[in-house]
Amino acid sequence: MLLKINTMTHSFLPKTPPIKTYSDNPISTSETVLAENLPKLLLTGKVQSTIQSLAGDGLSVNELFIESRIKNIRLAMVHLSFISHAYVWGGAKPEVFSSRSSC
Repeated sequence: MLLKINTMTHSFLPKTPPIKTYSDNPISTSETVLAENLPKLLLTGKVQSTIQSLAGDGLSVNELFIESRIKNIRLAMVHLSFISHAYVWGGAKPEVFSSRSSC
């Protein structure tokens, strides 16, 4: 007996591509600048020092949650995910997050 397999056109990808920049904010945010420069920072070993030099709320995305713009929130989560992985694994030895809060 053959089963009919329902294949999706886009597999696990969304029908519309995700946004690459924040839709309503032309000003570069810290996470955008960091995310765009991660390859360079990783090659030069400056990821951890760059992140540590930010102000306490330098990577805060609270404003995006207040605005409730889902696409912007998703983009911020992708940026922060890559930034946090680069922070932990981007140096000569794995780094642990500091206890300072950015909320």
